[in-house]
Amino acid sequence: MLAFCDVCEGYVDEAVATLDLASPDCGFPWYSLSKLEHQLLTVRHLQHHAAQLADRLRNEVGVGVRWVGSRPSRG
Repeated sequence: MLAFCDVCEGYVDEAVATLDLASPDCGFPWYSLSKLEHQLLTVRHLQHHAAQLADRLRNEVGVGVRWVGSRPSRG
């Protein structure tokens, strides 16, 4: 599984570099969203499923998921 994650990660930089976020078309004819709106919706969708997974882990096996937040500014 970790090897597969490494393979997928190898595609990320090129895929992100080729995104045309100014495109009025998201790439799916049945979805009337711009490319930027589609990317934002995808991030929100991933957050939803990550939260579901964290909830199930906590409820089923008592494993907590530590969320990363903002660090206080040093001054």
